[in-house]
Amino acid sequence: MSFDTAQILGTTLPAAGAGLIGWLTYRLNSRKHRTDGAQQMIDQAQEERDKAWERADADRERMDALLANALSRIGGLEVRERVLLDYVAALRHHIDQRNEPPPPPWPDALTH
Repeated sequence: MSFDTAQILGTTLPAAGAGLIGWLTYRLNSRKHRTDGAQQMIDQAQEERDKAWERADADRERMDALLANALSRIGGLEVRERVLLDYVAALRHHIDQRNEPPPPPWPDALTH
């Protein structure tokens, strides 16, 4: 090998090696950034999912409370309806028997 070839190889090989190392570093970093971007999207999607589940849980609790309240009120109205129907039957019986006024007294459950 001549001096010129050795000199050229001596300067070219380190430069090529440095270029190769730079290129590999760039590729690894760009791959890492793509991975970081994908991970950020995954994290954001998971946060949105968690918030959606929290909202759904809060809505479910609110609906359960509303349903319990409605069922309680319906139960009270059913009792009141039975009392009213019993009073209507007593009043009709009073009229059918041709009884004079006053009509039967209102049930206690309806006067409170």
